[in-house]
Amino acid sequence: MPQILIVIADPYSRQEMTVLAEQMGYGALQAKDGPSALEILRETLPDALLLHEEFPGAPSCASWMRSVQQEFPLLPVIVCLKSRDAGRAVDFLKLGVLDCLAPPWSQETVGPCLRQAVRLKGTHLDLLMDERRPPALSRKAVALLAGALLLLAAAVVSLRSYRWPSEEKPSASARWDLPYSHPSGLAAGPRPRAVGTGRMEPQSGVSSSAAGAAAKDSFWIADWYSQSIYRHQAGDLKLEMNYFFAHDPPAALAFAEGALWTVTVSGFFQKHLLDAQLTVVSRFKAPGAQIAGLGYDGIYLWSCDVGAGVLRKHLMDNQLTVLSEIPYAGGKPAAVAFDGTAMWTLDASRSVLLKHDLLSPGKILAEAPLPEYQGNAWTPGGLLWDGKNFWTVGERKGKTGVLIRHALSAGEMR
Repeated sequence: MPQILIVIADPYSRQEMTVLAEQMGYGALQAKDGPSALEILRETLPDALLLHEEFPGAPSCASWMRSVQQEFPLLPVIVCLKSRDAGRAVDFLKLGVLDCLAPPWSQETVGPCLRQAVRLKGTHLDLLMDERRPPALSRKAVALLAGALLLLAAAVVSLRSYRWPSEEKPSASARWDLPYSHPSGLAAGPRPRAVGTGRMEPQSGVSSSAAGAAAKDSFWIADWYSQSIYRHQAGDLKLEMNYFFAHDPPAALAFAEGALWTVTVSGFFQKHLLDAQLTVVSRFKAPGAQIAGLGYDGIYLWSCDVGAGVLRKHLMDNQLTVLSEIPYAGGKPAAVAFDGTAMWTLDASRSVLLKHDLLSPGKILAEAPLPEYQGNAWTPGGLLWDGKNFWTVGERKGKTGVLIRHALSAGEMR
């Protein structure tokens, strides 16, 4: 049974929320103040934390919540407001709260928040798949299946000497809900390894810069609304770390030459060390005010400027000097990625991928539609090529963000 820690000072309100949680099938742990809540968290980590914005034992709910997030960074938090206040709700959401509740409380208002919190707990993202089971096979069907398997085995034996093409087929399309709502940038890169110097620990026998370029064991997603970069394991998409940027949130990101590069909402390029804090080592004004995507082709950094409708090619120097500016042949350039032989951009206005000639980027070689975005309100954002599949992130007003793995056939990618 999922456990919810309820932190409300008023005993009547605390009991009211406890009854609601238990009626919906949750176990309820109670605390009246900050110190007792921390004690429960350390002894029995619950599935979610539900607290009132006013309670004793802490200077403020926001400051106490920050300390909780430092010790339990992946614990879903829901804040109960003392009154309906959109401004207060936005302030808490910016701090990383999953959701806010306003009185009066009921199963209709509390239930959806608790279900979402429990589903996100544990940091594993739920794959949205059809879980219907196939009907049981009859004896006749089993016999037919066995015969077919024998024929298949014979065919496999006869074809063992045939050398099939080495092209790797893409995995099936799939979609994951993200525990944040406005993802805008996506990249694959290394997992920082903190050591005493604060630098990234290199792999055995490999320089730190080479290790950073070669290792792509994490998915990195920028979310401008929560002012954070989230790091997920590339295999099971487990959420590993949240890097919060209070003053200037990132909108797009890319790995290049052993560092993480971001472009902020206010229009600044930033270069980050791959350390435990993603320390900013340089910061300067970007050439455009609406840069939505970054990508690295192995030599140059590329940016997508939505406002100007251009792609820019940057030299990897201290100021990312612009070498060329190419008018975008599509509608709205939201992201850019490279598959080793060609440049791909995400046209958010038509929900398609465009394949560009790397030597002449203004020339479109092919289009690949993204059916997952067709006919709905999702807006596609970042773009990633993992060597087998394209991945994108999308946002929708009032909903959690999504991460989508696209299954594009070889014909669509040429």
